[in-house]
Amino acid sequence: MKIEKKFYSNQQLKEIGCLIDDRKDGEWKYYHENGNLSAIGQYSEKIICTCGHISQWQRRVGIWKIFHQNGILKEVGEYNKGFKKGNWKEYSEKGQILSYGNFLQGEENGDWKYYFDNGQLEKEGAYECGFEIGEWKTYHRNGQIKELGLYSKKHNKIGEWKYYFDNGHLEKTGKYTNGLGPVLYIDFNEFDGKKEYQMVGSKYSTKMIGEWNFFYKNGALKEKGNYIVDNKEKGPLDKKDGEWVLYHKNSKIHQIQLWDSGRLMDIICCFDSNGKNLDKGSIVNGNGSLKLYDENNKLYRLEEYVGGYENFRKSKNI
Repeated sequence: MKIEKKFYSNQQLKEIGCLIDDRKDGEWKYYHENGNLSAIGQYSEKIICTCGHISQWQRRVGIWKIFHQNGILKEVGEYNKGFKKGNWKEYSEKGQILSYGNFLQGEENGDWKYYFDNGQLEKEGAYECGFEIGEWKTYHRNGQIKELGLYSKKHNKIGEWKYYFDNGHLEKTGKYTNGLGPVLYIDFNEFDGKKEYQMVGSKYSTKMIGEWNFFYKNGALKEKGNYIVDNKEKGPLDKKDGEWVLYHKNSKIHQIQLWDSGRLMDIICCFDSNGKNLDKGSIVNGNGSLKLYDENNKLYRLEEYVGGYENFRKSKNI
């Protein structure tokens, strides 16, 4: 056994602890470059695995504490055989609680709560094996509800979801369905300035389906229409389909659009905020131009379409 020390370029102590056969064991301390403690906890060089063999790699065990550069506690919780377990808490640089909940074998499990740095609840819900499940609520900084809905056992949004502005008015509402194509994703842990990337799994993509309604911040309906899921593409896609109606803030109809599986085919009509006809453009059967107007009924963009898809090279702002 020997004592191992490492230093920053300014000769400030960076880390100190015991090595047994060049593997970390016992208590280790890490420091920020300003001299404040960065982390403290235990390593165990000999751990009996479930297979009965003794691990040859050091792993974190017991209570670990991680600190901000100003010395305020950042995280505290327990490790078991290198994995987070039990209750963990995270704090801001001012000591305000940011999150707390339980881990099981290194993954979030059970009820969790997250907070803004002002102490206001940010979101709350449950995890199962590191994935959201059941009802989740997300909040704005002023305490108003922001999102509300359910996660399925496939770990994605399912059923009706509601989204709100910070004034309490609905922003949009509609239903989600399970996509058919798994989407691989990665996550990373950051410790002592180093990022350790790891593949943490795959989750089935969430797709909008059925009628969706979108709103202005004043509560007035902005647009409504239907989505379908197209499984013929590379990975399932949610696409606008059928008739979509767009509204002005005064609730009068602005446009009625006709979509076919994600392709804009026609503009049935276009009106200004006073109900007078506006030039909708030349688009017919997915080909031609579409004119877009701002809240003051002023033309601001001309989009060109071919086969129902926008030709971005030819589209332009006015």
